[in-house]
Amino acid sequence: MNKKGYGIIIIMVVAVLVVGGTIGYVIQKDKTDKVVPEEETMGSVGNLPYRATTTPEDLTWTDQLLDTGAGVLGSVVITTSGDLAFDLLKATTTNDNLRTTSVATSSILLASFPADTAVGTYTFDVSYSNGLYLDVKSGTLCTSTITYK
Repeated sequence: MNKKGYGIIIIMVVAVLVVGGTIGYVIQKDKTDKVVPEEETMGSVGNLPYRATTTPEDLTWTDQLLDTGAGVLGSVVITTSGDLAFDLLKATTTNDNLRTTSVATSSILLASFPADTAVGTYTFDVSYSNGLYLDVKSGTLCTSTITYK
């Protein structure tokens, strides 16, 4: 066999290896590029039971950090209505300058409850990635239970 024949064989072998490697890469990539449901992206949080915090019945409503890191706001149960207005934020503070990234408060709002919100259960099941913060806007009279995990 002459040099030209060996050259053709080498080119064919390289072509087969390149095509085979490309096909194997595409097949493997398809297996790993699936869309993952949101509850799976939070690890075991999706399977944990809800925690709850009950707001005070007296006049001591204050801003408070309910949770840090990632989680899910389950529901807010208003048990007695009053003059209290509050927001639930996906943040650890209301101070823009203290957040890890500077974002407008409107972009981190999970839920807003105006004064005299009707008694009832408000279900959300929405995720947050950087904490859950109770921001009291005005008033003091109201009781509720906030569930999250």
